[in-house]
Amino acid sequence: MLYATTMGQYTGCSIFGGRYWDIKLRIPYNCCATSPSESRGGFCMPHRCSRWQVANELVPQFWRPMIASQYKEPCKVCRPLIKASELWSWEHLSLDFAIVGLDRCGTSSLKRNLQQHPEIGFSTPADSEDRFFYTHAVMPRRALVEHFNDMQHANGKVRPKLLGLKDPTILLSVQKMEAITRVPGLKVIVAVCDLVSRLDKHGGAQKGLFYDNRCAYVGDYGADGRTCRPSAGEVLRDPAIYRRWRVGRSLFRLSQDVPDERLLVVRQEDVRVRPCAVYAGIPAAAVARFLGAEAPHPWRLSRANSVRGHRTDLCRNATLQRGFRALVARDAVLQDTFLQQRGHAAERGPTRCERAEELDEGARAEPWSLVDCRSLSARHGARGTAGARTKTDTAQA
Repeated sequence: MLYATTMGQYTGCSIFGGRYWDIKLRIPYNCCATSPSESRGGFCMPHRCSRWQVANELVPQFWRPMIASQYKEPCKVCRPLIKASELWSWEHLSLDFAIVGLDRCGTSSLKRNLQQHPEIGFSTPADSEDRFFYTHAVMPRRALVEHFNDMQHANGKVRPKLLGLKDPTILLSVQKMEAITRVPGLKVIVAVCDLVSRLDKHGGAQKGLFYDNRCAYVGDYGADGRTCRPSAGEVLRDPAIYRRWRVGRSLFRLSQDVPDERLLVVRQEDVRVRPCAVYAGIPAAAVARFLGAEAPHPWRLSRANSVRGHRTDLCRNATLQRGFRALVARDAVLQDTFLQQRGHAAERGPTRCERAEELDEGARAEPWSLVDCRSLSARHGARGTAGARTKTDTAQA
């Protein structure tokens, strides 16, 4: 509703040749107010007005009479602190696809492997993430959109045919997911995995839920920004922890907001079992084909952020695993429904705790580490050529 209202005002302003501005006002002390206050609104200004003119000349002309009229007795109407940002439509954002989640389900591996393709690139280098959508509210600011678009050509770079963005935390934000759906033609990739495996991998990561010493940086519910628990089981008793793992609702919203032709689901179990088929296989759901890139590419796939051994004491505690499964049972059902609606099997494969190779600290290589898909493509090509020759010979006969 808020987006529709703002977009309607922006469209009307553009029709009349104006520019739509987001204005933030902060009123200091002794300015017709007993305490500082803030207000925010949208203004349609003439196209020729600069940002300085909007903030220092035009907005004060509207603001002073409005504030003074609210007080019967004369008061000091002093200059507020004004911040003006021009808003733009999402259609100006030069972006083709986004990896929106889930974190700890193979999003870094997706980015690392997709970057090999000469037609696919990302807005940030290596395995880093792009928080572009966290700098906007309902509509994007023009300056940031222009900066994002210009960065793809900075230092003599050539924009790839397919430009992507990776931020696995977008899926858990209602506001940012709504922004994703407003970008015309943007394709969305979401990776899913077993919830128990995700918890174990998240718990062992830096600034995760809990370390092996059961301490974590959780500033939103710790006075000192650090909370330590007597055991990993205490995680299940903290409602703030559970809120970080409610993926079911997020997946349901994703299925409602993004059309099927713009949404690709990647199961981490499928990547582990048949990686080449996921990236460049014959099915239309293969990542390369979904994005519109040429599938025949010599993929050499690897797995990012893989650490063998026990990251936490989760896999040593069967009671804790059962307790966590019960805690997220509803989310597991919603995730399975989400997968089945898109032709995938439910996520019922073995968890990380049930795969011996994952817990063996001596085994450094992944089961499919550095898979070379060129040999697989060559075999498929040879079969296709042989089949074509057979059909030709039959026709001639």
